[in-house]
Amino acid sequence: MEFSTSRITKLDAANRQLDQAISLFFEKGDMLAIHTLTGAAFQLFADLGKLDGVVSRYRSEELIRRGRMRDWIQALNSTQNFLKHADRDPNEEHVYVEEGTILFLFEAVELAQRVAPLPGGARQAFQLWFISSYPEMIEPAVRDKLRAVDTFGIDQTDRHLWAELLRRRRER
Repeated sequence: MEFSTSRITKLDAANRQLDQAISLFFEKGDMLAIHTLTGAAFQLFADLGKLDGVVSRYRSEELIRRGRMRDWIQALNSTQNFLKHADRDPNEEHVYVEEGTILFLFEAVELAQRVAPLPGGARQAFQLWFISSYPEMIEPAVRDKLRAVDTFGIDQTDRHLWAELLRRRRER
């Protein structure tokens, strides 16, 4: 049996993982798989960003109180660590909250756009979905601008709609 080979960069890998996480999210795929893909992409973007001094806004000392950063990072990483390690705690159980994956995906998209911006596509679709789905978390001026652009009156919180849009875009 022969397998094809290709050369990829860390950035290629991060982009592909994040795009797959977003596609799975819109297709209502397994949220643990989405979290795992998001975590892998996030780590690559975080490592690449450090080279240029770009860090996640949600993991920076300008936002988190001095002396609490370790606790904060541990809370953010708890699901990701649970999903990838079993050497010290093979029988441990974890309380998983799906909304945490959604917030993590938003953080990963935001970091990816600052490290290696891509116009349009899956990232922008997810950002629009998030802003429409969590309007209480978004700065009102940003939210109002997006509502003004939506002249079609579509339900931007409809994950099926976004999945279909991305599927059609891939088929081109």
